[in-house]
Amino acid sequence: MAGTQNNDLAETYEIDVLKVFSASSFRYVNLFYYFKLKKIIYQNNIDTIIVEHPYMGVLGIMLQKILKIKLIIRSHNIEGLRFKDLRKWWWKILLRYEKLVTS
Repeated sequence: MAGTQNNDLAETYEIDVLKVFSASSFRYVNLFYYFKLKKIIYQNNIDTIIVEHPYMGVLGIMLQKILKIKLIIRSHNIEGLRFKDLRKWWWKILLRYEKLVTS
């Protein structure tokens, strides 16, 4: 599992967590993670990527298309609606983005 540098799931569960992503919000738009993830995918013979949030959708799609592997985006498509309720001006952009990456 690739997680953030402050991820402590490995302490709670018996899983390997590779601390690939920074804890910064900019991790969602930093496409340079592609190179780190590509190396991890090749080293571990990974054939499927599971993305837990649509924010990482573009990165997942890039890896899927270029490496010819399976991609699963697990999303409830609610972030756009959540930010609508919070009256954020950009909620429609996020809603469209979620639909784009999960279709």
